[in-house]
Amino acid sequence: MGTTRTTSRIWDQGYKREAAPHDAVEQRYRTPDGRVVTYKTGFPMTTSSATLEGLKGREVQQREISGRLARQLESVRDEAEERIRFERRGRLDRRRYVAALTGKDTVRSRVTDVPETGMAVSILLDQSGSMQDHIDGLRLYDATCIIGQALEQLEIGYEVRGHGGSSQQYKAMDDPKLDPRRAARLATDISQSNHVTAPVVGLATTSLMGADTNNRLIINLMDGDMEDDPELIPQYEATRKAGIVTFGIFLGNPNRTGMHGVTLAEKMNRYFGRNNWRAINDLSEMPKVVGRRIADIFDELQGDE
Repeated sequence: MGTTRTTSRIWDQGYKREAAPHDAVEQRYRTPDGRVVTYKTGFPMTTSSATLEGLKGREVQQREISGRLARQLESVRDEAEERIRFERRGRLDRRRYVAALTGKDTVRSRVTDVPETGMAVSILLDQSGSMQDHIDGLRLYDATCIIGQALEQLEIGYEVRGHGGSSQQYKAMDDPKLDPRRAARLATDISQSNHVTAPVVGLATTSLMGADTNNRLIINLMDGDMEDDPELIPQYEATRKAGIVTFGIFLGNPNRTGMHGVTLAEKMNRYFGRNNWRAINDLSEMPKVVGRRIADIFDELQGDE
């Protein structure tokens, strides 16, 4: 398979961090303790026409499932609301109650509809060695294409990043569509390391905070066994504190025991929260199981405001 702008399949020893591709781009994010970190990110792309042709046969099923997923996510887009504070008209903002008692008049808030495209999504993909069956079986590739096509149908901006032993990016937020030449690399890109998840979550957080919307979402497809837990858990907590919704999709059976004797389900709870992830065994489950839960999460958040 021909490749550009990336390394080929990497199998490092002892779960060591892999070297970034020689032509990687430096990107920045802020750690939970406030440090600004620069991290190198590669941009994989295939040049093999045979590989691209071989993947075309999967498009029919992808379109069918993505259409159903889009219908579930449409409620998130269409019902997105934005609360505007420090207003002179509207309901009394409880957080401005003390100010109201002191005579200030900018103590009200109102809710207004945002444009239908007022949402931004970052799709993160686990490419560590334990995901090999999902990568070789094209389930990670199909899942990414299905989510991407659903978001494109709804005209929602999104990016796609990979994490494992290095940081990879397959689609930028301002790319109109997921380039098939980049998507094709998801059928082969794999790493034996899984040390580089927290940095990729940090880079996704930076990207989403730059989006012109208050409705921001990270979808992380993984198998729940990241080696950099001490950095990843606080990074995800900081991401949520920044107002970004985080949601995990577990591919396979989460009741197995992972590293350090902890079940994969418990690991997913630590990363995302007990009710902010779902396990699927078949991609056809994604619209009902994943799409509906994401819609419910946004409904609950809006109800709290």
